[in-house]
Amino acid sequence: MSQYVRLSREWDGSLDTAYPLVVGFSRDAVAADTAEGYDAFGWRILQALHDLDPAPWPSHVGQDANAADWSMCFNGMPLFVNMSHPLHQARRSRHLGRHFLFVINPRERFDVFAGDTPGGRQVRTNIRQRIERYDGQPHAPQLGFFGADSREWWQYSLLDHNGPRADRCPFLVRTATTSTARAAASAPSHASNTTPTP
Repeated sequence: MSQYVRLSREWDGSLDTAYPLVVGFSRDAVAADTAEGYDAFGWRILQALHDLDPAPWPSHVGQDANAADWSMCFNGMPLFVNMSHPLHQARRSRHLGRHFLFVINPRERFDVFAGDTPGGRQVRTNIRQRIERYDGQPHAPQLGFFGADSREWWQYSLLDHNGPRADRCPFLVRTATTSTARAAASAPSHASNTTPTP
């Protein structure tokens, strides 16, 4: 991830070089037999990446996943993460094979090519129309424009069907409080007098 972010910072602004990072996970690594299980696995991986991130959360990116300006970040770069898995049956555009996949792009690339401008809105309309034809159903109602009245994290892990959502994002931005709480939760207990074995 660090290497991808570094390479992305050198991007020349051309669509021809706007390469995503595609990360595939072994089926043995994903203990999931439901769509919700795959989504939960994806969020655990994103949380673990964030917890290992050497950089602080960017000040211009919201820390509340329900805020319009929230985006997953790594090493100071806002990212968009598409979660795809084999249990997407109706939403074929999120079924890219037998494995759980992340398709990761820097957030800014969407703003460059499909941002909230007349040209960008037309690009998004074209993309969504193609997705509707491919999926055979209207695009997910949670799809929106970044910074508008939409939740970015819902777009990371779309439901297979179109309907309302009331779930909560499991991702927590690392702060001094959450870091201390996580460290305490993962620290070995010294309440017993047993000696741990190596």
